Amino acid sequence: MPQTIRVAIANKHRLYRECIKHILEMEMDISVVGEMSHADEINNIVDMAHPDVLVYDENLTRDDTVEVIRELSQKFNSLRYVLVTAQTSLPPLNSLKKLGIYGCVLKSSKLKDLLLAIRYAAKAETYMDPRLEVREDHIISLEDDANQLNHLTPREKEVLYWLSQGFSNQNIAKVMYLSEKTVKNHVSRILKKLDLSDRTQAAVFAWKTGLAQNTPEQLLDVLERKK
Repeated sequence: MPQTIRVAIANKHRLYRECIKHILEMEMDISVVGEMSHADEINNIVDMAHPDVLVYDENLTRDDTVEVIRELSQKFNSLRYVLVTAQTSLPPLNSLKKLGIYGCVLKSSKLKDLLLAIRYAAKAETYMDPRLEVREDHIISLEDDANQLNHLTPREKEVLYWLSQGFSNQNIAKVMYLSEKTVKNHVSRILKKLDLSDRTQAAVFAWKTGLAQNTPEQLLDVLERKK
């Protein structure tokens, strides 16, 4: 039998807490040992119930969530946290882990993401909602990627599209009726604007944002609508 994960839920809405508790207790390896509706209750409940993981909703208090958890982590250094947030931009991953935050899920996340985050956190491993991209120094959401795409000109988007289809600069130049040098300059500007280091990262970016999934005919329609 796997070791039972002791979980506490911190959320100011009673209905939410009861729903999450009911769902979690249907899992064989999870036991809900405490609930709290205000940050002031956390110390006493953690002291008494000794949870392994605290599912912490960022709206529990008006105070800065990271600062609240920072204070808690100084007292309960073995407690791990799963942060439930609506934020699309979070502090650096390493900073979160130092505070004991091993899981981050969005308020719109699926139940399976919350369960995975809890189980990963219990093992001191990180789990982020799939809609959050984890990079070495920060976390950004796919919505942020889409916003970055809007920083490109229509011509740069078209170059990025053909690049994502595996075209070389020479072939992109032919299909777009440009000089190879002009294409090379466009690629350099694209990498700089998107803060990417090479063509491979640019191609991955294009597929993630959906740009690369268009047909050439659809691409022209997309570019026309964005003008």
